[in-house]
Amino acid sequence: MSIALLAQLAVALLWYASRRINHSEDWLDELLLHSFENSPMAVMVTDANGELLRVNQRLVDFLGYSRSQLQQMNWQQLLHHSDSDKSQAQIEQILAGHFTEIRTNTRFKTKAGVTKWGRLQLLLVRDERRQPHYFVVNIEDISSQFEAMQSQRLWEHKFEQLLLPWQDRSASWILAANQKQLVFYCHGFKRLFGQPQSNASLEHILAAVHPQDRPKVEQVLTKSAAHHWDVQFRLFDPDNNLHYMVARGTEVRDQFNQIESYIGGAYDITEQVTQKQQLNESLLRLKSSLTQLKNAYQQLNASSRRDPLTGLSNRMALYEALQTEHKRYQRHRTDACLLFIDVNDFKQINDQHGHLAGDKVLTSLAQHLLQHSRETDTVGRYGGDEIALLLRGANLAQAQQFHQGVIACGITVEFDQQQLPITLACGFAELNPQIDSVEQWLAVADDSMYQDKHRHKQSQPLPEQSV
Repeated sequence: MSIALLAQLAVALLWYASRRINHSEDWLDELLLHSFENSPMAVMVTDANGELLRVNQRLVDFLGYSRSQLQQMNWQQLLHHSDSDKSQAQIEQILAGHFTEIRTNTRFKTKAGVTKWGRLQLLLVRDERRQPHYFVVNIEDISSQFEAMQSQRLWEHKFEQLLLPWQDRSASWILAANQKQLVFYCHGFKRLFGQPQSNASLEHILAAVHPQDRPKVEQVLTKSAAHHWDVQFRLFDPDNNLHYMVARGTEVRDQFNQIESYIGGAYDITEQVTQKQQLNESLLRLKSSLTQLKNAYQQLNASSRRDPLTGLSNRMALYEALQTEHKRYQRHRTDACLLFIDVNDFKQINDQHGHLAGDKVLTSLAQHLLQHSRETDTVGRYGGDEIALLLRGANLAQAQQFHQGVIACGITVEFDQQQLPITLACGFAELNPQIDSVEQWLAVADDSMYQDKHRHKQSQPLPEQSV
């Protein structure tokens, strides 16, 4: 009796048994239970919702779960996720009465995570009121047959693609097992490798390959232990034109696992290689242009953030630096101190010596501060003759020490063969929790600077009054 017939008998017996159900645990008699357990296929019975009620040993062996595990699972949990939706749709059609059973090939997921193929027959049993009662599911393990079929289809597809006429851009051939004879070659082979002689062999192929690529190609073609090979190379056709090729091939074995022949094919990728080379050249030119554009942008950006007279950070860049440092202080409480510097009697310098002298004072002061400050500090022109100096990581005592050594002594500016002694007013503003904005920080430093400027004016002698 065939397996299919036995399976049909098991399904029929289960269907008959389901007719005898009287809502008790003993709904299968000894004969039906024996047929169920000894069915040559995996069989399970589920309720109308897909919950497993009874399974046989074949199903246990097929999926790797124990009986108790299976009887706690739902039918959909056994299916491969790719087939779950399709199966659910078919079951819904059965429940709707469109047809009474399913016959299809379905993938299952075993307990170990392995995908198995089964030829599925699912039958719905209805009760006396024609309501869905049980599903009887019959599964034949066809994993090995399906894998063999897939393998055969894969080889057929490879062979079909290998021998596909690719017009004048491809070459196909078959070499005998000893690689001493070309069993088959196509028209494209003659165009690329030249007309073979009657006793042509692997040497005929290698002769057309570029000398620098020949050792690589020979090694790949003669050492096919991996069963498949893939190699790129250059060759000269009979007209001495250079071609870029990609070749793929495989060995064919007989029923005794002996190599029967070698099948090979090569495809001309000269156009793609040429386009890629042109693209690379274009990309290099574009990269060079982008670099030049980036440098120009950086220079423009730098100039837009610099004061044109002094070369210091302009007001916008200074404000951004202060804003960044204020945020850092709010996060980490890092020390920072702002010095606000103003040239005493700057208006008199302009009035007595001209605006060029005033410009020289500002540029000299800028160079003096840059020379004595650190790279981590920021020196910026706030406006007019006011210059701000941000000392990062410095507290008030350190800022005052910097003031004594660099600012308090003033500077001497040489202009028009004159030595102009310049004094500077300076205000301090150390960051603290009470300073909640950059504007407040600037205001504190500015107010401190004006107090220092006021002290300077009070220390100056009054001009003599003419009588």
